[in-house]
Amino acid sequence: MISEKNIQKIVEDFLEKLCLEGKVAISIKDAAITIQISSEEKDLVGYNNGGTLLAIQHLIRLIARRSLQNEEYSLYVDVNGYWKEKEEKLVAESQEVLRELLNGSSEQAVLRPMNAHERKIIHDTIAAVDGVRTESIDQGGFRCVQIIKELS
Repeated sequence: MISEKNIQKIVEDFLEKLCLEGKVAISIKDAAITIQISSEEKDLVGYNNGGTLLAIQHLIRLIARRSLQNEEYSLYVDVNGYWKEKEEKLVAESQEVLRELLNGSSEQAVLRPMNAHERKIIHDTIAAVDGVRTESIDQGGFRCVQIIKELS
């Protein structure tokens, strides 16, 4: 069974093994585990557009999966509000592109290349808007979100 105490221990042990310090807060809602880490350690958020944070999240998922055995859950890690701030910027960016698309003559718009986490934020944001849809496309080896006006 998933418990905040179990996840807390997994994350604290993980940070300790990496010789990193941080305060860990866990919340579990349904089958979604959210881990908030507050730390002065700059290496936790990392470089390359959140790549280090994605790697940390992936490793914690692998460790938790082994510990939690076959339970179904999603796990999300944020450090110092990095993803929250990034999400706010992505939502604003997608809304601006959407406004331009809906007010212009173009039938589609392609956003810049993004990682899977970022693309999901865009897909979820646009899904709430009638008259448009999104799809991920490959452009030169990079995945982008394409926003498409639906024909009426």
